[in-house]
Formats: sequence, C-alpha cells, structure tokens
Amino acid sequence: MLLLTIFLAGRHWEHIPNQDLVFMICFPAYLGWINRLRFQRNLPARVSNNKQVRPSVTLLFPENQGPWFVRYMQFFALVGIVLPLSLCLIGPTAIAAPAVSHTILTMAQVLIEDMARAPTMHSLPRLLVPIGFNTYRMQSLCQWVVASWNLGQRTWKDFSWWPRQWSVPDGPLGSTTYPVSRTTQLWLGVALLLGVMNLVAWTYNLFIFLLLRILPQYWDTETFPVALVNWKAQLFPVVG
Repeated sequence: MLLLTIFLAGRHWEHIPNQDLVFMICFPAYLGWINRLRFQRNLPARVSNNKQVRPSVTLLFPENQGPWFVRYMQFFALVGIVLPLSLCLIGPTAIAAPAVSHTILTMAQVLIEDMARAPTMHSLPRLLVPIGFNTYRMQSLCQWVVASWNLGQRTWKDFSWWPRQWSVPDGPLGSTTYPVSRTTQLWLGVALLLGVMNLVAWTYNLFIFLLLRILPQYWDTETFPVALVNWKAQLFPVVG
C-alpha cells in the first residue's frame, strides 16, 4: 500500500492539491500528539486488570460483526480503493485527474489506520482517523463528481475546450477534426459512475456507519479508560 501510494503520488503529483498534502501530514501528527498528551498513550487500559477494558479492538466490536461486515469491508475495498486506483493508474490522465485527490487520501487513511491499531493508541484518537479522513475527503468526492460531469459535458459539446490543469501531451480528448472515440467515452462514463458510487458510499459510511453505529460504542469510560488530566487555564490538558 505504501509503495502504491508513493507511485501514485509521483505519477499524478501535479493533480494533488497542496492542502491535501498538508492534511495528510498535520492530521496524523495531531492525533499522535493528543494520544500522548491527553490519553497518555493508552496507559490506563494497558495496565488495567479489569477484564471489561479493551486496550485494542477493531472499529466495530467483534460481537457486533457478522458476514455482513466482511461484505461491507470488501465492498469498500473494491469501490473505494481498487477501482479508483485502477482508474488513476491505467486511465487517461485527464479523466483520472479528478479522482486522484480522493484516492491518495483514502490510501493514506488505510496506512494511518493500520499504524493506529497499536495497543499504545487510545480508542478515541484511533476512531478519529476514519472520521477525520472521511470528513475531509467529502470535498474531494464532490469535486470528483462535478469535474467528471463537466469534463464529459464540455468535451462532447465543445471539443476545443480543455482544462489546463488536466492537459496531456496528446491534446484534447477530441476536436472538430478528431471526434471523441468510443474508448474515451467509456472512460468518461466509468469515471463519473465511479465518482457517484464513492460519493454515495462514503457519505453513508460517515454519517450512518461511523457516527451512528461505531461512535456510540466508545462512550463507556469503564471499557476505554482515559488518563485523568487537569486543564491548565481551562485550555491545555496536563496529565495529573
């Protein structure tokens, strides 16, 4: 996954917004900082002898999982990672460009989630990884759908139009002399359909699955104990 992320970033570097790079660096750093400062690297859970305490669990408690959960994860692996990654790697550069931001952010999320599985990571900052990345990626998903729609519409209506930031050495997808090929039309349709599918799927994942099904599991401080802190000037936590 790390090698694929690096390769994809190098292939489409000019299509990755600077703010995405800043987010991928600063947000995980923030989570690591609060895990150490506020949650004491999950020390209360690691040293507790209480059998109710869960020092390290998957996002959804095992007792709440079932065959549906496996299918749910497989669906998101296919629609959210494999297909967008394939589009970015083998699709025409101009058509794949709107999907690059979402794909890079999703792969970064997977990497950070894997790192956050360590027992030294408290459950709350670990849970913030998918919530934070999913929330931030909503803008990229909307931009992907809008850009793919506009690209298809304006390519068919005005073959001379081409966005500079997505230009390719071969020129536009079509012109008055060289109309859009069926292969290009297919790529345009696939990119738009895939963007819509991801927008719907990740919207459900954030607002229903993460916030309504996953988050309430973590409200019990007996199951997930936290370090006692004092708030210096009511602003900064200090472990006491």
